[in-house]
Amino acid sequence: MYEIVTLLSINSDWLITANLLLSTLLLMWVLRYRTLYRVFRKEAEQHSNSIDELNEGFYRASIDGKLTNANTALVNMIGFETREELLEEIDSAADAWYIVPGRRKEFARLLRTNGYVSDFVSEAKNLKTGEHIWISENAHLVNVASNGKSTHYEGSMLDITDAVQRNKLEDRIEKLSSNLPGGLFQLQYDNKGNFTVPYVSQSFRDLLRLENQVISNPNLFLKQIHPEHLEKYLQSLNKSLTRMTGWMVEFKIKKMDGVERWIGLIATPEKLADGSIIFHGHVNDITERKEVESKIAYYAYYDPLTRLPNRTFFMHHLERAIPSATRSGAYGAILFLDIDNFKLLNDSHGHAKGDLLLKEVANRLTATVRVNDTVSRFGGDEFVILLDDVGKNEIDAGKNASIVAEKIISEFGRGFDIGSDQHNCSPSIGVVTFGGQKDDADALILNADIAMYEAKKLGKNNFVLFDTDKSEIVTNLNQLQSRLRTAIKQEELCVYFQPQIDHCGRIYGAEALVRWQHPDLGLLMPNDFIPLAEQSGLICDLNNFVLNKSLEKLAEWREQGCDEDFRLAVNISPQQLRQASFIGKLTKFTSQNEVPPTLLTLEVTEHSMARDFETTAMRMQEIRQLGIKISLDDFGTGYSSLSQLNELHFDEVKIDGSFIAHLEESKSSQSLVEAIIAMAKALDLDIVAEHVNTNFQERFLLARGCLRFQGYCYSKPLPEDEFRKLIISREKIQISA
Repeated sequence: MYEIVTLLSINSDWLITANLLLSTLLLMWVLRYRTLYRVFRKEAEQHSNSIDELNEGFYRASIDGKLTNANTALVNMIGFETREELLEEIDSAADAWYIVPGRRKEFARLLRTNGYVSDFVSEAKNLKTGEHIWISENAHLVNVASNGKSTHYEGSMLDITDAVQRNKLEDRIEKLSSNLPGGLFQLQYDNKGNFTVPYVSQSFRDLLRLENQVISNPNLFLKQIHPEHLEKYLQSLNKSLTRMTGWMVEFKIKKMDGVERWIGLIATPEKLADGSIIFHGHVNDITERKEVESKIAYYAYYDPLTRLPNRTFFMHHLERAIPSATRSGAYGAILFLDIDNFKLLNDSHGHAKGDLLLKEVANRLTATVRVNDTVSRFGGDEFVILLDDVGKNEIDAGKNASIVAEKIISEFGRGFDIGSDQHNCSPSIGVVTFGGQKDDADALILNADIAMYEAKKLGKNNFVLFDTDKSEIVTNLNQLQSRLRTAIKQEELCVYFQPQIDHCGRIYGAEALVRWQHPDLGLLMPNDFIPLAEQSGLICDLNNFVLNKSLEKLAEWREQGCDEDFRLAVNISPQQLRQASFIGKLTKFTSQNEVPPTLLTLEVTEHSMARDFETTAMRMQEIRQLGIKISLDDFGTGYSSLSQLNELHFDEVKIDGSFIAHLEESKSSQSLVEAIIAMAKALDLDIVAEHVNTNFQERFLLARGCLRFQGYCYSKPLPEDEFRKLIISREKIQISA
């Protein structure tokens, strides 16, 4: 018994000890668990807080799609005030969340099939504001480790509205640029002096047809620019960077196929927050325009028929030669040549034969003089030759120039082959020398012209050397100048009007043309006295008279019932443009005659802008501010810089009649007229063709897009009373079909 009691006692102690041990272990486990739980809970709270602070939406949902948790970003994204409101309402709102019907079902299908959804992009709606947004979702199923059964899924949602809109904008820009000439690009310059290309449109790539690495690498692109244009390209870029002004440059590149093309570039710089500069720009293929410019620039200085320098080229060359002769002490000479009886050849054998003769004369004259001498065609059958270094004094210069004149007369004596015919003709030549400091180019030409007419008076086939001191010509000239001054004061000048016709046959306007009713010589044409007026300084008074008189007549016609929009075109001189008082006179004339300035067009010749461009540009801007339009007369005969032409902002161009006259038989004239029309259209200018005398010329011009005409095909210049009857009747003129 004792042994049993002892055993029980031992066992009881052991049990107590074991119980104490187990309790201690349990207590330690509980404490450990509570510690871990607190840590876990704290980490979970921190994790939850971190998730809650993210801009990206995070959520947890049951397998059937019931949302069980969401962070603040998702609550705001969907449009609820609180998480509790979202969890309560999401089932009823979920279908309204997606814009496209069935989008939620497609999400659930992908999740069931794959166990995850990646980059699920949808258009959704903020349920509070109604604003449409774009979202990208990612989600995955959460499975029980023991049996692999899915218990719920977790996901994230990102607002990608900005990115989608940016892509849409880029796509829209791409589509727009594909329908526009040229391409778009961005060029960025960073603080380290490096250039990168953030963007180029597909149309940019299609236009340049360069390899991608060349387009995206500015340094490689520089190698494609023509060597002659590279410096201009870099200078214009540097100027734009330095001054933060627009970048404009035209340059030639060589494409990968070896073809060279002209490129026009326009870009605007923008300074970014980080200090870098980005250019937003546009490029365009301007090859055709450059070719047209080149052609027009050529014909601005060269006669299209004979390929000789024209009047403009000659006058520029003469203006340089005069001071050069003064400095060197070597005299020069001018030979003014007119073909005797040339009009008879044209009338009897036609213009084609006349043109052949002019070409042969050009060749003969070029072969007769030295290489360093200049042979030019002034127009019609007039040729002017500049002889360099013909003597160290006026006497020797006169003798040597006379020898050249005699040689030319002898060459004419050999006759000319014009097609199958042999034609004999003679020249009349006026000779003038220069080398003094007071020599003036216009005066020299006038003196040579006067001497040429004296040669004709002597029986033609002759030459006359102009003598400033002894010739009676000068006395006659002074007398004529004095008489012209009196004629202006006594209103012996009269104004004729030639109608201007549109493509419908309507007389929409007229050009005012001056005539001089000389008491002894009868009715004189402008060519008989305008050069004299320019030489004597009377041209401003003469033109102001014509301008005021023309506006008086227009005011009368408006009272008598002519069209309210009937326009009047009046010629002005370079001297008028340079006068500061001219704007005041314009305002006075239009005001006192009560004629709207918008009905007046002032015609300015290309030669008017050859000197003092800045003053001319300023005065023309002042004229346009009055509402008066400006027309460029004789377009294509003498202006060198088309970029300056564009800066002057003309409203209209008039194609010179010398080009129109030879349209039927001269391919070069046809080509030039086409180029002029194309250039005028490119500059958004109205186009008027003057001296339209045949139906062929009219049809040719109509077919190329010229819709306004003036010439004998419609009417000769008419005295005021005849012209008034014409426009008051409002009769239309027949236009070719």
